[in-house]
Amino acid sequence: MKPQVLNRILMGQNIKSSIGVNVAKTIVFLLLAAVFVGGTFFYEHSFGRVVEEPVEVFLPERSVARFGEEVEESVMDLKMHEDGEYIFGFEQGSLWGNFSISPSHVNILVDNVVIMPDRAVFDLAYIDGQIELAVFGGDVYLGFIPDDINVTKPVDAFSDVFMNQILVTRDTQVRFNMRQITSEIEPLLYSKLAKELRLSSIADAKRESEWVRENVRKDTRFLEELRQDYISDVVKRGLSVRGRFFADFIFWARENLTFIPEKKEAITFEHLFDHMNSAIFHAVDGDRNRSKESLAEFDAYRLRMPSELRDGETYYKILDDYFNDLLMFGPRHALYDVWRKIAESKFAEERDSYEILNSYWIDVYRAMDISEEEAYLAFERYYSYFERFSGTPLDDDFRLKFLSYQNQLLDNLLLRTSVFHKDDYFEVKNIFEQKLLDLYPEGWLKEELKQLFVSNKIDLMRRLRAFFFDERISADEAGKIFARLISEAKDFMPPEDTGVAVVRLFQTQLADIVDFWGYLESPQYHVGAFGVDHRERYEFYLQERDLVRGVDDLVRDVLWEPVEVRTVEEMELEILNLLLGHEDVYSIEILDMQTPDQRNVDVRGVIAGYPFEAVYDRYQDSLRDVYVYGELISERAVKVDGLAEILLSEFVDVAEEIEPELEVTIETIAQRVARKNIADTLKEYGFLLEIDDVSVVDRYNLVYRVEDIVLEGYEGIEVTFDFVISGDEFVSNLFFRVHGEPRVFEDHYSIEDVVSMIEIEEDLYRSPPPVPEEPVEEEDEEDRILR
Repeated sequence: MKPQVLNRILMGQNIKSSIGVNVAKTIVFLLLAAVFVGGTFFYEHSFGRVVEEPVEVFLPERSVARFGEEVEESVMDLKMHEDGEYIFGFEQGSLWGNFSISPSHVNILVDNVVIMPDRAVFDLAYIDGQIELAVFGGDVYLGFIPDDINVTKPVDAFSDVFMNQILVTRDTQVRFNMRQITSEIEPLLYSKLAKELRLSSIADAKRESEWVRENVRKDTRFLEELRQDYISDVVKRGLSVRGRFFADFIFWARENLTFIPEKKEAITFEHLFDHMNSAIFHAVDGDRNRSKESLAEFDAYRLRMPSELRDGETYYKILDDYFNDLLMFGPRHALYDVWRKIAESKFAEERDSYEILNSYWIDVYRAMDISEEEAYLAFERYYSYFERFSGTPLDDDFRLKFLSYQNQLLDNLLLRTSVFHKDDYFEVKNIFEQKLLDLYPEGWLKEELKQLFVSNKIDLMRRLRAFFFDERISADEAGKIFARLISEAKDFMPPEDTGVAVVRLFQTQLADIVDFWGYLESPQYHVGAFGVDHRERYEFYLQERDLVRGVDDLVRDVLWEPVEVRTVEEMELEILNLLLGHEDVYSIEILDMQTPDQRNVDVRGVIAGYPFEAVYDRYQDSLRDVYVYGELISERAVKVDGLAEILLSEFVDVAEEIEPELEVTIETIAQRVARKNIADTLKEYGFLLEIDDVSVVDRYNLVYRVEDIVLEGYEGIEVTFDFVISGDEFVSNLFFRVHGEPRVFEDHYSIEDVVSMIEIEEDLYRSPPPVPEEPVEEEDEEDRILR
């Protein structure tokens, strides 16, 4: 037996359209063409499978419903119809509804739940008291009514008849039993109600089911046919205003030579909207400039009209028809510019302002299906209208629900897609929350709302992490967003003396996010050396992050635990003791530390006899950018205890030169490496020496003795000195024997200084300064006589 669908839709209902008559005729024809028996339509559809000849219910005003057959009978009953408003009763079965381009205000009653689609595409099933609703486009509001209230006229999401409401956004679904809809849900905030009704993302299995895929395919064809019919009608009708002078003359003649008021008014509106028709025609024809000119002429003509016509209901009724007709054309379509012009005109005059704002939100969804760039532009348009709308006087109850819904819309958008995971959009999210909090007086309800926001931010952090590891967000952007979410969450936390339990609860929820934050704060792991993508690099990071949970700023920033404030000097001492506590580390010098919470600190020291300079990472207790003897040994982070082993392998060629009978240790290798490097360095300056001319004086402070060497070309001068390679290289205890004559020099010198001093000594030896003759004193007369 085929399923029966009882549908008492008003027959002959035309579609409101000022220029879309053919579209209206097409839909009415399809309505009449459906199987009709004694006031009852019989339709055949499938749920989970595809039948060969499915029949669709084309509802008024460009919407469509299709029914499944998993139960004996699917029933949808038209209970009330007024101009653009409908109430349907849905008793059982399954229904695919597409209201994406319909301006109709529709209620679907399922027991004591009112389903209010907002330009939505959805799959609804009501079987054995169980409701399942999945939203694939637009949004759907669910209102829950008490048992003693009957809905006899259409209601919206702001109605006060509901004991509670929930918003089911695009790409989400709910599943609950009618037994759950009792007075107990009345005080629940959105998050708790969402858990009760199992609000979640639509599963991939459902999205890929035959039922969904076939309905999406039919919807695409349905919407495209409507758009093509509209465009065909525009082209067939042709250009309304062909020449400005000729048009002005005809307009003037018809208006001024018509004396019957009703007819004169009709001609005036006809002439006015001829300019709108011309704008639509030029847009379809691809000439956007002429389309804009026609819109400007429309505005100019309207300004010349009598005020009672310019601002009268007749004008707005016709304008609404154009507005509704053009809803089917979204971003990037030429006709979208015309629709935006009409929307701005209505919004500026405060007519249907919320509906216009809501349409711009729906356009964000539509733009997301086009490109990220279009999505960003669509969001900018939406947010500009949001600011204008929220700045107008609004009823307090309406404003509270309005901001709550807008916050939920953005919350779900950020949770379901990575497109808007940029810091700017999270800033907008915080603005929504602050505006909403400002409407609540101080008290438990406001504190509960803050806790809801904190919980949402934790969910967003987890989603951010998932998107990041799917390579949808850069490390830089993820770091900015994470830092913002942590900071905002901290601002919403209760004081310690009143909210310890709450803080501990959120610390528990955040525990698995600390590692992710540590990874974002460790850019040295974001390079290819640690893996082909962030997932692999994160796994490597986890193997090396033993100290992450103990680092002051991670604990403070992520887990909100207070830490002792220490000075730079105290932190330097702690780092010195920590590094000197590692085996084989002999000396450490901290080169630059500005703040006590500084993560990366430049250090130099001696490890296993090797002098090094490096960047010490406090979080990881590791060294990176390690230089030994001026050579880059490791750019990536290495553990302090593992550095000596790396140095041994790096200088293995020196180890092979050691006589087999000697005991091979890292220490002897390090000393020989140092002696060899000193000899090689001095050779570069022209000294004649072998490695045996260099000996160890102080292995801990890296002091080596160089004895009786000469500079090439200056063989008469033997040089002996101590060479210090810990930190900046320098020479001390300098002793010259200049052609047998000793010279002793105190202070510290560079190698360049020593070379210059040898050259000067040799010059002095070869060309000594002349000795001046002593002056002969003249004898006085008395001395001469005595002599």
